[in-house]
Parts: sequence; structure tokens; C-alpha cells
Amino acid sequence: MKTLHVHIGTPKTGTTSIQNFCVDNEKLLEKQGYCYPLFPYSYKSVAKVRNGHFLFGMITDENGTRDKEKEAANYKGGMQKLHELFRTYDNIILSDEALQLYSETNQVISPSKNVEVACIPALQPLNDRIKENVYVLGSNAGMKMEQWGNTCLIVRNLLNGGTVEECMAEFDRLQEASLQ
Repeated sequence: MKTLHVHIGTPKTGTTSIQNFCVDNEKLLEKQGYCYPLFPYSYKSVAKVRNGHFLFGMITDENGTRDKEKEAANYKGGMQKLHELFRTYDNIILSDEALQLYSETNQVISPSKNVEVACIPALQPLNDRIKENVYVLGSNAGMKMEQWGNTCLIVRNLLNGGTVEECMAEFDRLQEASLQ
């Protein structure tokens, strides 16, 4: 069975780290039957590792005028590339943090006969909190290990029912201590 895994990662939940991991570990993923393809398309202020951006990305010229023909060409080219890759791989991964907002706004990703929308079990508690409009702290690749650990502790506190105010006060205290 051929599967296109579309990671719609919500902003500030480590999506860029996941994307960089997929690019940096291309051979490891291929050994497991997965492909994280990069595309030759450029979008203003969008990193190449956001390989799902061609699905909806807007292109504008220097005057801010939208180039819908180029957008359509990128979409068509990206879809053709996916079809070609499915000849070799059973699993292809696309990722872009803006997909979550785009899919909600335009209601383009929904369950149907040929589309299964699911959240992996490990992320289900986080997904549930996001659906409840609970803010979730993100990470920054430049963080020290202690700072990342503090972030994980605070996220756990939030998921266990802590208020944003309590958690942020504790986060500030822990971060200040880790930087001394």
C-alpha cells in the first residue's frame, strides 16, 4: 500500500526540527522505506526543508502581485514528482507548519473514502490540547539541553492540567536558573 504522510505540524511545536531530522537522515529513512523529498521550488521566507509548501504556497513578484500560473506549475510539478517517487517508495513524507492553518482555513484535509486523517498515538495528548485551544510551547534548535528539558517539564505540566500562568512562571524560573 502506498501512503503519503502529510505532517501538518502546528507552528512552534518543533516542526522545523522534524523536517531537518528527515533531511539529515535521508538514508536511514530510505532503509525503512520512507522518502522525504526536497523540491526545487522557492518561496519567499520559506526554508527548503518545508517540502509540503508546494501544495498551497503563494508566489508573488517584487510588486506583491500573485503569480497563479507559477503556483499551479509548482503544484503540478510537485504532484508529478510524488507519482514518480511512489514507483520506488511505499511511504513519502511531506511537511509544512503552515499546512495546519491552511487546512483549517480552507477545509481541504478531511476524512473521505481515499483519505484517512489521523494523529499518531504518541502525539494524541498534545493534539487534544491544541484542539482545546490550549497553547503549546515550542522549541528552538539553539536551546541548551537544560533549556530543552525545562520546556519538556512545562509541556508535561500543561498536559496534566496546569494553567498557562502557573506554567509560564515556573518556566521563567527554570530558564533563569539554567542560564546562570
